[in-house]
Amino acid sequence: MMRLTGSVLALCVLLMSTESIYGQKLTKEYDQCMGATDTNAGFSACSSAEIDRQEKLLSGAWSKASTAMKARAPSSHPALLREQRAWITYKDAACQFYLTGDFGSFGTVLHFGECKAQVIAERVATLLSLVEFLEL
Repeated sequence: MMRLTGSVLALCVLLMSTESIYGQKLTKEYDQCMGATDTNAGFSACSSAEIDRQEKLLSGAWSKASTAMKARAPSSHPALLREQRAWITYKDAACQFYLTGDFGSFGTVLHFGECKAQVIAERVATLLSLVEFLEL
C-alpha cells in the first residue's frame, strides 16, 4: 500500500505545473521531460538538465546585472557582488533536506532537483528585474 501511495503522489507531482509548486516557472523542456519518464533515473536526468539550463540563464542574467550596475551605479557594484557571492553560498546549501532520506526516493529524485532549479530560477528573475530597474 505504501508503494501505491508513493506512486500516486509522484503522478500528482508530475501533473502539477512547476509554477504552482514554486514561484517561478521552469522550462517547458523540463515539464516535457518529466512527463515523458516514469523512472527515478529519468526524473534525475530531467532535473540535472534543468539545473544546467537554469545555471546558463543565471550566468547571462548575472552578466547583464553586473554590466548594468557598473554603468548606472558603479559605487554599488561591490555590494551587488557581495550579495551574489552570499547567494551562491545559499544556493549550494539550499534543498539539502531532501537528501536526508526522510522524504524517501521521491524527495531525493523528484523534489531535490526541482527545488534546486527553482532556487536558481528565482535568482535569475531577481537579477533580470534589477536590470530592468537599472535601465529605466
